[in-house]
Amino acid sequence: KYGDESDVGAIAVISSNDGPFFEMMFMGIAGVATIPIMSLVAVIVPILVGMVLGNLDDKFRDFLKPGMFIAIFTFSFPLGAGLSFQTIIQAGIPGIILGVMTLIVTGVPSYFIYKWLVPKKMRRTSAVGAGVGTTAGNAIATPAAIAAVDPSWLPFAEKATVQVAASIIVTAILVPFLVDFFYRWELKRGLVNEHAITASVAVDATGQQL
Repeated sequence: KYGDESDVGAIAVISSNDGPFFEMMFMGIAGVATIPIMSLVAVIVPILVGMVLGNLDDKFRDFLKPGMFIAIFTFSFPLGAGLSFQTIIQAGIPGIILGVMTLIVTGVPSYFIYKWLVPKKMRRTSAVGAGVGTTAGNAIATPAAIAAVDPSWLPFAEKATVQVAASIIVTAILVPFLVDFFYRWELKRGLVNEHAITASVAVDATGQQL
């Protein structure tokens, strides 16, 4: 409804932001955590390899696509099993605040950044830019991953995990409303471009490029 094929393709690049890589890098640079260089390599290489393979072969991408949901379940289930209800209650409100902050700090600016970076003739609507204002599902494993690399953060991992989980739920609910708000705002002002030039390649019935 809001974007096109090029917006879907951009997810491959944005996915590099999922997981603990950037958190580890910034915490290491700031000196608040001891992050070995190989730990950084270990968390980013699988994502990069997946991006390359998925873009080289459509069948390979379709084959691996269901694995994303399986992976989230397999690491989220044991993480959840290790949490207590007391922790959930204590960390719930900060988690909701974290989700709202994620929406405002990343979703809203991303709308304007998308509008600034993508030429008008190349986009249907800038509203889709606000869609990045979410907390990724696999981010729930980030606190535990950092604590595993630097045990000094272990006392904070449990509450941080709950806060991230709350942020995932909050942003999953609110971001569609934010995107739709921007879309309707542009629609009323005639800014939606239904004839945008996209990066997709048309093919005929025989599979030949047109």
